[in-house]
Amino acid sequence: MTLLLPSALCPKHGAPTKRSVCADCNAAYMRNYLRQRRLNEPLKELCARAKKRADKLGLPYLLTPSQLVIPERCPALGIPLRVGGKRSMNSPSLDRICPSEGYVSGNVRVISDHANRLKGARSPRQLLVLSVSGREELRDDYRKLYSYVQRESLLRTARLRSEEARGRRREWRAMVDFLERVCITGKLDEWMPDDDPTRDESGKCAMQFAPH
Repeated sequence: MTLLLPSALCPKHGAPTKRSVCADCNAAYMRNYLRQRRLNEPLKELCARAKKRADKLGLPYLLTPSQLVIPERCPALGIPLRVGGKRSMNSPSLDRICPSEGYVSGNVRVISDHANRLKGARSPRQLLVLSVSGREELRDDYRKLYSYVQRESLLRTARLRSEEARGRRREWRAMVDFLERVCITGKLDEWMPDDDPTRDESGKCAMQFAPH
């Protein structure tokens, strides 16, 4: 027997068994259905919401749940991600790294709802400004978001270099894999070694941060 929460009960009939004739039954059923999907199939729920937004905004949508990963913590802010229950600042949310490019592979990351709302369509420069002059209690979050978009831009550059590389494709592929792990977790325990393939002849990092 499935235990229904009060929000999943019809005020007239209790268990929502009369969906075809009762709007309240149908609404209660859908609330319970969506709650169960958030809990049991969170990636499908993220994709369904993203598809609706893409259709509304006229953006491309080319994603499947298998392409997404929900990490334990938000890659941008480091706060725990919580699946199921009511939507909160800790709920997983699908970020379009470059907002104009839509929901396509390589341009999405699962971060916290709080981080996604703060980031919005802001440019890296705007995030940097807000980290200094924004609301005091949010400045550290904006600073972390600025670092987050820098990491994602670095990963994008590494992917492009990996596709263009000839003699050093293996090294670039290793760098892409490393940066992908960093971007999923938001952790950077070790940075680039002196002989990594992203450094130019002068020893400086050849990957430059490209604003969106």
